[in-house]
Amino acid sequence: VDECGVPLTGASTDCLMHLRRHLLEDADCSRVICDNIRTSTPVEVYANRSDWAPFKNLCGNLQELFVGVFDLGASLVGRAAVAEDERRLLLLWEVFTSAAGAWVDLPDEEGAP
Repeated sequence: VDECGVPLTGASTDCLMHLRRHLLEDADCSRVICDNIRTSTPVEVYANRSDWAPFKNLCGNLQELFVGVFDLGASLVGRAAVAEDERRLLLLWEVFTSAAGAWVDLPDEEGAP
């Protein structure tokens, strides 16, 4: 966030939202492919068939966590955190860990490499 100025102020909000947009573009979950390595390029993430769904889910869950935490942090610019902010952060974390727990134990696809 250095490019938005240090210390951050209320005037940094537009810069932070621009940074948020670019970070989300860099973390595009559609770059996760499942093609058994035949056409992977260095900018794509390889996942075999049995790992693809959990990896894709993890990517989406991480994006949701990132957006929530980033937005919470941006809302704190120029003010101190209060108990509601801490509750919001804990809720974001609980949603992430709950979602991750739901897919982490999915069985492998039969016959997948």
